[in-house]
Amino acid sequence: MKISLLLIGDEIIRGEREDTNAHFVISMLKRKHLYLSKLLIVGDDENSIKEGLLFLLNCSDIVITSGGLGLTPDDITRLSISKTLKKPLIKDKKTQDYVLKSLKRIGRKIDQNHLNRLSYLIEGAMPIENRVGVAPGMHIMVNNKQIFVLPGVPIEFQDMYTYFVFPFLKSGREIFEKTFLVKLKEADLVDLLELIEKKYLIKTASYPPVLGDKLLKIKLIGDKDAVYKASEYFKTFLKNRKTDFREEIN
Repeated sequence: MKISLLLIGDEIIRGEREDTNAHFVISMLKRKHLYLSKLLIVGDDENSIKEGLLFLLNCSDIVITSGGLGLTPDDITRLSISKTLKKPLIKDKKTQDYVLKSLKRIGRKIDQNHLNRLSYLIEGAMPIENRVGVAPGMHIMVNNKQIFVLPGVPIEFQDMYTYFVFPFLKSGREIFEKTFLVKLKEADLVDLLELIEKKYLIKTASYPPVLGDKLLKIKLIGDKDAVYKASEYFKTFLKNRKTDFREEIN
């Protein structure tokens, strides 16, 4: 199952606000042994949203969007997705009920114009209640692809994801990792890591030292038995080279 995340917002793409929703999704997916296939950031622009959504739908089973569901002029996600999918926005009673419930919960005066504007959803979609803010999300199925349209405010996004999206996802195959910190350069390990990948049919990853780190981080990733055998092989290599290293607890 391929899952992708589309972050929508000029404030993110311009670096005016740091996104936290992607990190949240990644950490939650790991609980079910799932991983993001792709992460894409676009601005509050109809063409950009359309291009991003179509690209992700073409290579994903599930697309989650974050941002642009409010009332300000730059909140165009709902309309942009409607046009992209060629499905009209329709007035929806359940969506309106969710909005009214949210407005009463937070004690906000009901503005009929605002209520009407937030009461539309894409034809065929199911509304997702916003239990923290006001603007509801949506769950849409298109050609066996799932789209979850969620607000960008982190506390709202995370609540909707936790209580609606996360239970919907089926667990994936468990992937094991072994992490080593070694006193070597990447160039010293290129041939060895290629050999390990071919010999044990696992994936390796190398992270050079950054931000004051002094050691190279090496990860071995794959099925449990294969990773265990590969890690023993790797440790033997390091010991024979009399190289300092330590294992991290994953």
